[in-house]
Amino acid sequence: MSLLAREEGMKLWRRMASWVLVGSLICQSLFVQDVHATDTDRKEEEKQVLVVYKNGKGKEAAQERGEVLYTFKTIPALSVEAKERDVNALKRNPNVLRVEENASFSITENKTSVVLKTANVGSTEETTWNVKMLHAPEAWERGITGKSVKVAVVDTGVTPHSDLQVKGGVSTVDYTSSYMDDNGHGTHVAGIISAERNGVGMVGVAPDADIYAVKAMNAEGKGTLLDILEALDWCIQNRMDIVNISLATSVDSPTLKTMVQEMANKGMLLVASSGNVGTMEETQDSVLYPARWDEVIAVGAVDEQMKRTWFSSAGPSLDVVAPGENIVSTAKDGISYVAKTGTSQAAPHVSGMLALLKQEYPTFTASQLRQELVKQAQDLGATGRDDWYGYGLVQYLKRAQIPAEVLQQIDLTLKLAERYQLSTYIDRAKQMIESLPESEERQAFMQRLQPLLRQPQVEAQPLPVREPSQMDLRNAELTLQLAERYKLPVYMDRAKRLIDALPDGATKQELLRRWSMIQK
Repeated sequence: MSLLAREEGMKLWRRMASWVLVGSLICQSLFVQDVHATDTDRKEEEKQVLVVYKNGKGKEAAQERGEVLYTFKTIPALSVEAKERDVNALKRNPNVLRVEENASFSITENKTSVVLKTANVGSTEETTWNVKMLHAPEAWERGITGKSVKVAVVDTGVTPHSDLQVKGGVSTVDYTSSYMDDNGHGTHVAGIISAERNGVGMVGVAPDADIYAVKAMNAEGKGTLLDILEALDWCIQNRMDIVNISLATSVDSPTLKTMVQEMANKGMLLVASSGNVGTMEETQDSVLYPARWDEVIAVGAVDEQMKRTWFSSAGPSLDVVAPGENIVSTAKDGISYVAKTGTSQAAPHVSGMLALLKQEYPTFTASQLRQELVKQAQDLGATGRDDWYGYGLVQYLKRAQIPAEVLQQIDLTLKLAERYQLSTYIDRAKQMIESLPESEERQAFMQRLQPLLRQPQVEAQPLPVREPSQMDLRNAELTLQLAERYKLPVYMDRAKRLIDALPDGATKQELLRRWSMIQK
């Protein structure tokens, strides 16, 4: 072959090699682009959102556009996993009310904690400072222990402990079906509410309340809106009495608020930590959600001296405060104890207190129990409600014991009113009932009185005037003795009327003197 031919062959070979190289690079580029496109698609598919629909068509659209993760039973909503373009399509759909991003939540405790062994918890159950501050032992002495009240702990889970029993529960996180605690926060919170009164370790505020573990937070103490909503949905379906939420977010989720309103409408009590983002120069509302909403009891933290802790979120949304610094409670290992700090620790004190009140006043509505909680609170800070302490420190106050004679007298007056429907009897019964302290008996009497107040009343005919008899003197004397003994308004008012009706004289003056001594 000539030299010229060989040179031409070499040129042709170089051209072919170049074409192969270019083709290879193009293929690699296309492959890389395809890989990137696949990654993008995958990221879009992993996007989790909450879809609230208006009607059946909206629900169908959500089901078609993404994978349904959970169908809510309480509200018209689905949690779905969908691509970005499908999410945007749902946002534009007229049958969809809204699409919410999956907001994040976190537990509300400070990072520092001290693990304690059983031997050095430091005090017996009844003298633990936080329990003593709330006067909880006074309730236990009267048999008020929160027995059979169902309290859900929406948290990182709850691990059964030698000092704590768990009635049941659920997990709404995606990596486990177990409600066991892999963080420690939930077990600590549950112990504050209902650790057993067994003479060792520590005791919860309501030692006989039933604890339900609702795991909605992960091992790092983090959670999502979808998991929290699913947890609250479970609480509604399983008819919890009280729900403790020692976690918070800065996101004002309209769907979460709707769920909270549904819970309140169904008579459930919601207690949440106010948050740990406060300062000692608090000038605005730093209470986080869900505690910030009116339907939720927002709880701040105080120390052993009943002073607001520096971190406790405060403001117009704050309702009450409770112990929240160096609180000893159950640890997730099932045998030891740990001291933790935060509004997360304050909230369960209030949940426990509500469990006590619910046992004591079983006929009370959630609204009435909440009012009773506020009424019994010890005012702290500025007089009346203030932004640092709300209505004050929650505590248990002994209910006044109503004498049997008083109850019998009211019952007799009500029977006369029910039989004769005379305004004299009805007015008298109303006055006597309203003078009673808040109690089950008062509620029962009021239920009997209400129908009488709604129906036409017969005016009593005036009785002829007669001279006072020995019976009048006897009635005045007996009623005055009851007033002196029990100091109840119902007796004091009646005694005064009976005495005033007596003729002037030494006997009347002596009875009036004794009556005036009661006023002092």
